[in-house]
Amino acid sequence: MSPVDTIPDILVGIGFTDDLGLLLAAIATVSVYINGETQAQTKQKMNDWFGGK
Repeated sequence: MSPVDTIPDILVGIGFTDDLGLLLAAIATVSVYINGETQAQTKQKMNDWFGGK
């Protein structure tokens, strides 16, 4: 992620498109590593933090 925008956010309508692209790329990169084990660990941690049914 770059602290410098490719397209300045002040440009109404298109200013956030580069930010959206970076966000989607980050989500796609992380989603490759999510498997059944990761989901089970996440579920356990959520139950630890918030209590489970």
